[in-house]
Amino acid sequence: MDTIRPGGETGTGASSVRLARTCGAMLVAMACCAMFAELGVRERLVVSADPMATLRAVTESPGLFRAGLAGYLVAFLLDVPVAVLLFLLLRRVSPGLALVSMSLRLVYTALVGALLLEYVAAGRLLTDGAAAAPGMAEPDRAALAAAHLGLFEAGYPVVLVFFGAHLAVLGWLVLKAGPPPVLGTLVGLGGLAYVVDGAAHVFGLGLPGWITGVLVVLMMSELVLAFSLLVGRGWRPPSPSVPS
Repeated sequence: MDTIRPGGETGTGASSVRLARTCGAMLVAMACCAMFAELGVRERLVVSADPMATLRAVTESPGLFRAGLAGYLVAFLLDVPVAVLLFLLLRRVSPGLALVSMSLRLVYTALVGALLLEYVAAGRLLTDGAAAAPGMAEPDRAALAAAHLGLFEAGYPVVLVFFGAHLAVLGWLVLKAGPPPVLGTLVGLGGLAYVVDGAAHVFGLGLPGWITGVLVVLMMSELVLAFSLLVGRGWRPPSPSVPS
């Protein structure tokens, strides 16, 4: 039986530890890339209410904007091997639900990859406007880029509903896999937080500030999972029953 236990095991146990730690490292790398792209680049360069200010900021730091795009791209690409690794680690708990969880994450990855094209289009207009939109005046180009960035910003919470559904199923699998129950509970609640936040954006519902704060905290649950995987502790899927 595949198990994940503290270091020193051989055979399938050691293989599971390697899978867990590889998955944990990828999750941490994804978080770093996404936070850099979101907080270090987009929040710094994109001024939602002022397209011309965004154009000036990106024109002054085109390399930083491209680095942010690379951060998003790396983070989304890593979602694919992470989805497969989580499936391999948790399929002994429930093959069907592990497949559902992996499928939801892969659907999310495909959707967010398509959504990233809006960010790419905005980048072309902001960093290489002469080639991307020849003859277009700067204010018009800035407005068109802002529209693409607006679609990216509006679509991202919607796409995260699929990611939240993935985490909700993943939380149940982790709860049954053997680590402390609080880990699976946190991951599942984090998934529900993404779903609630995405639904609020889709239907234009305003959430009280304290609820938004709670949701943001719960959304960090995947980082807790990442560090648990890096440590490689105690995932013990149930043994198949042996006929008497």
